[in-house]
Amino acid sequence: MNITFDTEKLREIMANFYTLTKIRIVMFDDDFNKIISVPNDDSGFCGELRKNDAFNELCKMCDKNARSVCRKTNAIYTYTCHAGLIESIAPLKMKGIILKKKNSILRYASNHSERDLNAEYDKLVTKNRKQIEAAVNIMEACACYLWANRLVRVNDDCLAALISTYITKNLTADLSVDALCTHFRISRNKLYKISRESYGTGIATYIRKQRVNCAAQLLKSGLSVADAAIKSGFGDYNYFSEIFKKEMGILPSKYARLLYSDYS
Repeated sequence: MNITFDTEKLREIMANFYTLTKIRIVMFDDDFNKIISVPNDDSGFCGELRKNDAFNELCKMCDKNARSVCRKTNAIYTYTCHAGLIESIAPLKMKGIILKKKNSILRYASNHSERDLNAEYDKLVTKNRKQIEAAVNIMEACACYLWANRLVRVNDDCLAALISTYITKNLTADLSVDALCTHFRISRNKLYKISRESYGTGIATYIRKQRVNCAAQLLKSGLSVADAAIKSGFGDYNYFSEIFKKEMGILPSKYARLLYSDYS
């Protein structure tokens, strides 16, 4: 995915976060590849744990689960990892791209007696709940700052693909121009431009075509006309019939009957 990062400025902001909180912060891309971390390495405690293959796999599973929750909810997710550390992961929305920030090493309830592990445990930063919540809020504010100042940018081709995918997966949702602009944090003019250049038509027309195509596939799968209309995002049956006929040249009811006769 073609994303441009202002690495120097990002590192400066993250370093400021660390100076204030003494909490390690890491930025990942949507594939969970690390972009920048401050400090660069894991804490000594995590490093000791990760030397054990079984622990290392558990760490990876925790990260994967947190990433999945964050992507689904599109919101900050704070959780306790398998080793007892409280971690937070937050989505950074940049024109539809979700990046992850993760702060870690807040506290640990240690059951280990190994000398090296205990020594590293003693170095961990301890935060109370209010401090943890404040750190998460600062992290979220940093995400907003990164978006507002375009320190992470996605080119228009990638953005067009992201918008198209979003529309396809959310045909029953509010896909008005205002809703799309709010979701992708772009202007109306920007959305219109992308639609014309990438889809060859206006955004409203493009959405209608996608909904009709979806309805046609649903009818082929055996759904009733009414159910196909609802599941493809048409709330009004008469409007659905009108638009379907305009796009397909045939009423959906007749389209369904022809499909039935072909299969019978």
